[in-house]
Amino acid sequence: MDTNKKYNRSVLAVSTLLLLAILFLFGTTVTRAASSINTATAAFTGEDTATQGTWRGVYGLDGYAIANDSQSVPSYASFAVQNQANYTWAGNTSDPRALQSGANAGRIAATWFSASTFNFDINLTDGAAHQIAVYALD
Repeated sequence: MDTNKKYNRSVLAVSTLLLLAILFLFGTTVTRAASSINTATAAFTGEDTATQGTWRGVYGLDGYAIANDSQSVPSYASFAVQNQANYTWAGNTSDPRALQSGANAGRIAATWFSASTFNFDINLTDGAAHQIAVYALD
């Protein structure tokens, strides 16, 4: 896994074609310093190769965002994907690598992507530390 990640405040830049979801309450711990709204830190805390796309009940307890599906962002946060295109390989599949849909009982294989870069803009407004997970399938 490539651990060379760029962090600019709370914006993550990603430049490869990946199946992605943001699932709150796991992954990268993001904290905001109490003295400065514009200061944030992030630390990689681990990876999970066993769960695959079966995230419900494991991750995303506070919220989630799934490419071309749905999102439910907690009240203490805002989330936006910027400068990306969207693509869906399979709108309903039984492949365990595809994410469980947030909107229904099926699974979706979809992505946010760009030929260069795109951004996840995550703003945590309650001043507390939260965990954020990114699911990627190449």
